[in-house]
Amino acid sequence: MERVIGTIKRKITHALHNNKSPYEVLNKYHLTQHPATGMTPFQLFYARQPRLIEEHNDIEVDKSREAREIQHKVQEETARRNINERKRKNQKIVNLRQSLNFPF
Repeated sequence: MERVIGTIKRKITHALHNNKSPYEVLNKYHLTQHPATGMTPFQLFYARQPRLIEEHNDIEVDKSREAREIQHKVQEETARRNINERKRKNQKIVNLRQSLNFPF
């Protein structure tokens, strides 16, 4: 399972760098027939054929804008996590120094 997740992450990252929608990558994965089962992951999970977006002409998606928005959200979340982690580590250092009466 970790290999599959790693492959999908790499393909999504590559798609974002090429201004493609990550949904294209996921759709290709979900709709690719596996040689061992003869079915797609979508069919195995949902037990039915997918309804494709191409079948609905009234739905228009700006894929490059959508991809940029997703990439921006991922970057914001990563930065937020890194800042919070750094704050926790700094607080641990301060607490340790205080408990040891270490001069600042």
